Amino acid sequence: MGGYAEIGNRRSHKCRCAAGNGRWSRLCCDAVVSHLAKEPPLIWATDTLVRDSTERKAYIAALKLADEFNYQALTAYLVERNGDR
Repeated sequence: MGGYAEIGNRRSHKCRCAAGNGRWSRLCCDAVVSHLAKEPPLIWATDTLVRDSTERKAYIAALKLADEFNYQALTAYLVERNGDR
């Protein structure tokens, strides 16, 4: 499960800086997916990430699990938005 979504989320998580700047890590991931896989960038979220929404809570919970090297929730989050590509 996951394909490019799984590769992307693992790469994105490794690119995060100590301050937790997700914009840089998502850009890094999109560059890897676009350049190496010749796929369009991943859809990370809708505009609901800027509010206190269910989607934002799910994304942050998945990131916290990824901090513990458990990428399953982050992969599932991305697959839900991008399909299993």
